Formats: sequence, C-alpha cells, structure tokens
Amino acid sequence: MCRSGRPALLLPVSLLLLASAPAFGDAGMWTFHDFPQDLVKRQYGADISSAWLDRVRSATLRLSNCTASFVSPAGLILTNHHCAEGCLDEHSTSEQNLLRGGFLARSREQELKCGTQIADVLMSVENVTDRVAAAIRGLDDRAANDTRKKTLTQLEQACEQESQHARSGPLKCESVDLYQGGQYWLYKYHRYDDVRLVFAPERGIAAFGGDPDNFQFPRWCLDMALLRAYGPNGKPAATPNFLALRPEGPQAGELVFVSGHPGTTERLLTVAQLETLRTVELPRWLLRAAELRGRFIEFAKTGLEADRIVEDPLNGLENSIKVRRKQLDALLDERLLNAKRDEEAALRARVAADPQLAAATGDPWTDIAKAQLRERELYLPYTFLEAGAGFNSRLFSYARTLVRGAAERPKPNTERLREYRDAALARIAQRLSAPVPLYPALDKLTLSFALERMREWLGPDDPIVRSLLAKDSPDMLATRLVDGSQLADPKLRQRLWDGGAAALEAA
Repeated sequence: MCRSGRPALLLPVSLLLLASAPAFGDAGMWTFHDFPQDLVKRQYGADISSAWLDRVRSATLRLSNCTASFVSPAGLILTNHHCAEGCLDEHSTSEQNLLRGGFLARSREQELKCGTQIADVLMSVENVTDRVAAAIRGLDDRAANDTRKKTLTQLEQACEQESQHARSGPLKCESVDLYQGGQYWLYKYHRYDDVRLVFAPERGIAAFGGDPDNFQFPRWCLDMALLRAYGPNGKPAATPNFLALRPEGPQAGELVFVSGHPGTTERLLTVAQLETLRTVELPRWLLRAAELRGRFIEFAKTGLEADRIVEDPLNGLENSIKVRRKQLDALLDERLLNAKRDEEAALRARVAADPQLAAATGDPWTDIAKAQLRERELYLPYTFLEAGAGFNSRLFSYARTLVRGAAERPKPNTERLREYRDAALARIAQRLSAPVPLYPALDKLTLSFALERMREWLGPDDPIVRSLLAKDSPDMLATRLVDGSQLADPKLRQRLWDGGAAALEAA
C-alpha cells in the first residue's frame, strides 16, 4: 500500500518456499482495518479470523524508532538490536561499553530504564475521512491545508479527552493519512512510557560482518534485543496477547505474516516527484552523509572513548546511506522511470476519457510538476535552515524545541504548529527531561560540519550564513556555542520547558 504521514500498523504477508535455495515471497501489505480475509482464504487457504487479527494487532508494538512484539504475558518485548542501541549508549560509560559488551539483567530489579523509549499498542481505529473532507470542501488549496490541520488536531484532542473516562484508560490519538490523503484515520494507542532494557547481545554478534554485511546477510546475526514494558504502578505490564516463540521456525511452504509499523512507501509519487528525488534530494543528501560518515570514522580513531560515543550515530548513518544509495540506483535505471511514465500516461488517458471525472480531477500532474519546480528552488534553504542540516547539534535541537514550545504552547491547540499540539507535548517533555548523555566533542564535530556545509551550499553571502560566520569560523563558532551552553543538564531543560517564555527570558 502507499501512504504518507505517520507509519500505519500494517500486516505484510510472505509465502515462504524454504525448500529451495532462496526464499521467495508472494507479498502483500494491508492495514488491520482493511485486511482481505476472503482473498487470503481463496489464494492461500488460510482462514484468518477477526479474533486472530485483533490478537496480533495487540501483540505488536511501535517503539520510538522501531517495530517490536510482546513475547510474554509480563510485558517482555522482542525487537532488533539497533532499536536498543540508544538505551545501551545511555547507560554506557568510558569504563563499561554496553554496546560492545552486551547487557543481561539477571533480575527485574537490574533492568535499565530507557529514558526516551516508548511502546505504543494500537487499540482501535476510526475512519474520519468524511469529516475531514466536509471541513475542507469548497476551500482553496491554502485554506484547505490550514483547515485540514486544524480539523485533525481537533479530532485528536476530542479523542484523547473522551478516552480519559474510558474503562481501558487514557489513549494517545494520532491522525494517519493513507494513499496521499485519500483516507484519514484516527489511530488510538495505549502508551507505555516506562520501557526497560532486559537483554542485548554483544554488538560483534548482533551485527556480525559490520556495515558491509548489513542488509545483505542479516540471517547470520543475533540481531535482537529484549525490553520490558512497565505500567504506571511500576510493575511489569500485563500482556495476555503475545506472540509465542517457535524455535524451529517456519516450515517449507508455510504462510507467514509479519506485523509491524513500516516506513512510508512512495508508490504513488508522480514522475515529476521521482525526478526531483533522483536529481536533487538523494544526490545532495548522500554527498553530505558520506562526508559526515568520514568525519565520524576519523573521530573514532582518536581514542577508545571517541570510538564508543560515535558508534551509535555512525551505525545509524551507515544504515541510512545504504538505503538511500539503493533508492538512487533504482531511480537511475531508466527502465523504472520509463515504466512509471507509461503508467502515468495510461492513468491520465483514463481520466481524460471520462468527462465527469476529468472535470472533478483537473490536471494534478501538471500542478505537481509546477510545485516540484518551486520545491527545487526552496530545497537548499529549507534543508539547511528549517530541516536543521545547517545546525546538526543535540544542543541546538533542545534549544529550538524550548524556544518554539514557549511560543506555541500559549496558543489555542488548533492554532499551533502540529509538532506542538496537545497530543505531542508529553512526548516532547519526556525527551527533554530524559537523562541521556550528551558528548560535547561529538556535538562540536556535527555542528561545525553542518555550518561548513551550509556556508558551502547557501554561499558566504547568504544573510544567515553572514550573520553567523562573518567573524567566526565554523570550528570556532561550534566550540563557543557548545562550551557556552548549559542545556546538557536535563533538569535545566525541564525547568525551562515548564517555565515557558518567562523562564527563557530569565535564562
């Protein structure tokens, strides 16, 4: 399926033919609320009941950065190793590198709380497409965009307020748009914000082969970690719906479903959008990322402690580079673009052949192509300023969150930036107050690199670049800002968040 916005909870299926050398998949991907039970029964002979779907859905978790599953009735969670790397790094020191050496809690008292981790379980969904469509009907594009955001915020707020009195307890309600705005849903989650580390193997076996083997031979790795969800009473969560482990694995020809929260697909992008990805976005991103990876690798060579603190961000960056490099390889293959051009031409012809549909649809392909030209003009300043590529620093991220939060929170909920709506505030506060380590040397490296690239791409005469670097070099400015900041202190960040604009002015 294709979607934009937040990842939905999906159920891909693969028919594994394990008797032959490779494993082939007869794949499909569906949301739980639109699962084709009759089709699956007809094609695979499997009778998938609604009760089975509900059990799998409630056993599937969305972590802050990954998918996971409950695997015991006492809140035990199974996920990939890299999903726990942040928690391992949070509890590591120069004397004890948990990322390298692994971790095992031999009792529940020894389990380590992961400061910024959450675990969300999808409890129910609600189709709100008609309400969104009614709210924006007859509006021009700009007004429709503003009204759509306000409407979704209102729906989320009403959903969370209503859940305060529900027997199941408070829910986190998030709007999800599917098929590039063709449908809008409210996804209603039960959130565990106390998640603790139980076990993670040494990284040498969890990621055997390092980056060269990553995505190539994952079956030869012990790529897993165990976490545990705790309730507000400080006790392990009661999770009667869990996925039991089967050590022997799937059998030849057995039907296998994978439940999770995958990233956004881009199957409905137009040719103009794909061409922007191919010629503008992916090449420039890869150029910056490859150089930053080189900086990380050289930084790691300066000592054992430097090697430890850069390992987690380096792993994540190498993952991202590998994904985007293959995306670019695919887009550089003219066969793919030609196939998309043929598909688009056929669809446009079908629309044109139906006068009523053509009148209602207009010419979105031309509109999108014009928008892509404008996006290309805005790409560099947006990337370096708003998207933060020119200010790659944990301290900067904290500072901007505090400043924007102080400006947005006094506004009515529907008038705020969506990132600061009521439904998002608890998560922001958790991240700000979490006692995660911040490494000044690494923050200086990333900030200096970001400032260098911003000066290079925007040019030395850009007003922002000139205001920042007229007197200081990127290294000098990064050093002065990082050394002069007190935002590494989570207690200070919490006080500034709670105090709002007045606290920031006083600071």
